[in-house]
Amino acid sequence: MSEEETSLIKRASELNNQGTRLIVQGELGRATAVFQSALAVMKNASAPVDNQGLGEVVDHAQPFCAFRALVDDRERMPSNGCSVHGIPFVLESSLIPNHDIALPLYSAVILFNLGLSLHGETLMGSESSLRRVTHIYRMSLQILENVSPMCPSAIVVAIAALNNKAAIHFELCQYNESKRCWAELSQLFESAQTVMHATLDAKAMERIFMNFHMANFPSAAGAA
Repeated sequence: MSEEETSLIKRASELNNQGTRLIVQGELGRATAVFQSALAVMKNASAPVDNQGLGEVVDHAQPFCAFRALVDDRERMPSNGCSVHGIPFVLESSLIPNHDIALPLYSAVILFNLGLSLHGETLMGSESSLRRVTHIYRMSLQILENVSPMCPSAIVVAIAALNNKAAIHFELCQYNESKRCWAELSQLFESAQTVMHATLDAKAMERIFMNFHMANFPSAAGAA
């Protein structure tokens, strides 16, 4: 990775972290604008990404940390009680990997945070607004396909994005789409259970498993 790319990624990380602070402060509109700026910087740093590195051993140190962002009454979808993973990821610019993993991973993290800020704004929003958020979560997941499937950092972001995407589909009564998200999550549960429990706190995991139950029993949830 060139010095210019590293410098741009550090700048994008700084903007990302500024956006996470704005989420914490409840300034979701400003956070959205900052994350969009961070993505523009990452676009300038981007280079063609191939799959040659997918089989390589990657560093297990996470280049980001997570902290609680949205207060409890904003972590829950309005009508069905399905929990949203409302924790933005703070990028640690001093731990930028020295290989192409940084470009897709950092872009995916920033996209997730952008989706989270928009998700917070649209909890009571229109169906079209929620669909836009699922599109952003989907883009984050697609970018993560360019990262090693055993990279702990990528697994954490994928879990959060799939959970929130599934929650929106469930809210929109798109139960098949929701179940598809949970089928992907089930594969992560089986292949990376140790990593998940090491990187997601117990409360977050409890909410994710509650969502899984609701997604698999939509008729019972609707009758409640």
